[in-house]
Amino acid sequence: MFDRQGIPESTLYDGTGRLEFEDAVASLTSFSLIKAQSTKQPEQQVGEHLFKMHDFVQLAMMKRLEVQMQMGRWQKASLRIMDAAFPSGQHETRVACRVLLPHARRVLGYVIEETEATLERARIADNTVCYLILAGEYAAAENIGRTAVVGRENVLEVEHPDTLTSVSNLGSVLQSQGK
Repeated sequence: MFDRQGIPESTLYDGTGRLEFEDAVASLTSFSLIKAQSTKQPEQQVGEHLFKMHDFVQLAMMKRLEVQMQMGRWQKASLRIMDAAFPSGQHETRVACRVLLPHARRVLGYVIEETEATLERARIADNTVCYLILAGEYAAAENIGRTAVVGRENVLEVEHPDTLTSVSNLGSVLQSQGK
């Protein structure tokens, strides 16, 4: 349920059953359902393989999940994985953030009305905002920052430390824009 290009192996493989994972990748590759993506220099610094999926394959997969009423389940799983994978957004994590940014943006579009999913989405949003500030993408950071604030205000108290962190991050974005 991520972006179809530049999917890091770490978001697909949980560390158990390496042989099974490699067999699955080999099968998907042999049927041209996925491809190992040739990496550019910044992504090579991440030190892992990246995969891409043809847009028609992704569309067919999404339609199948809708028909089987499994879309929400996989969106929640994607949020959980991205929450664990997307780093703090600080300078030393910028390469990993750059690789994961399209996937974070994708999962931030999932609105799941469950407490844990809302909090995962807010954490991803906060980390994404920190990276976008570093990258100078203030307009995008503002929109995503508002998502984090609203999510945390809806689930946590307004004066909860995590909510205040989201408000502070949004304030940094607004200040950077002179607002």
